[in-house]
Amino acid sequence: MRLELTLTPKNNKFTLPLNYQYYLYISFFIIFDNASDEFKEWVKNKSFNNRNDRFYLYNFSLLNFINGRSVDLKNVSISSEGDVKIIFSTPINDEKIKKYIKDLLLNNNIYFYPAKRENQEFEITEVIEINEESIPENSYYKMISPGCYFTKNYRHFFLTGEDKLIDNIIYDLKTKYKLFYGEDYNGDISFEFDKKYIENNKVSRLITMKENTAQEYKIRAFECPFTLMASPDMQYIALTCGIGMKNKFGFGAIELSELNNEDSNNKNSINENNNASEVNNEGGVFNKVKKIFGFN
Repeated sequence: MRLELTLTPKNNKFTLPLNYQYYLYISFFIIFDNASDEFKEWVKNKSFNNRNDRFYLYNFSLLNFINGRSVDLKNVSISSEGDVKIIFSTPINDEKIKKYIKDLLLNNNIYFYPAKRENQEFEITEVIEINEESIPENSYYKMISPGCYFTKNYRHFFLTGEDKLIDNIIYDLKTKYKLFYGEDYNGDISFEFDKKYIENNKVSRLITMKENTAQEYKIRAFECPFTLMASPDMQYIALTCGIGMKNKFGFGAIELSELNNEDSNNKNSINENNNASEVNNEGGVFNKVKKIFGFN
């Protein structure tokens, strides 16, 4: 399931840190941490997280600033106004659980509480499911958030010029496949970055996580279109889980290129008034956000 979320800012004009992915992760973490006991029990029984009831099997894109954006490199920030869009994805295909996730996200809040910066809040005002046709076995993808793969303790970040990166991406996809389907992937699979794109574009970027805190660290990430040859079921895992590591932090989100998926924008809208009020405890969530970001 892939969803397009519309985020409406509390203040129409806003400024965000350039490195904002961590704050999106925290917001989604809080939303699912406040999910119903029934949903958490379902997650636990599925063994997606070693019998834990934490829901981490999702991915999200970078923000799409539909009214444009202004980047301030000196202050490492982005300014814009009005609604922004983001793609949220998960391989979950159980209709009851899909509806619950969509209802849970709708009217919930996304918080940007960076250290030593202005706070911003957004409300998820629209959730639209993106209908995907059967994915071809040979598909060309573009990345809608940077991907990453690294060794223990962030000692080495694999980049597009290293064969080991492709080996690790394929290994990781097979691991996600087994986690979701409960069996090994035995089909053919190959992965190839777009070499022409690499020749003409910058394909790596440095991203700061937990900026301006004692826990700050950096990730060297890659951004490059690629071709994946695999079964439709494996293509679905790549599309909904993302590639590489740290997917729940918004790394490795992808979408089918317009070159081979002309109908990918066929969407079904969800009634904006459909509400998951039982889990949208604004005061409790707000206090939890303040605690996580270190505010009193």
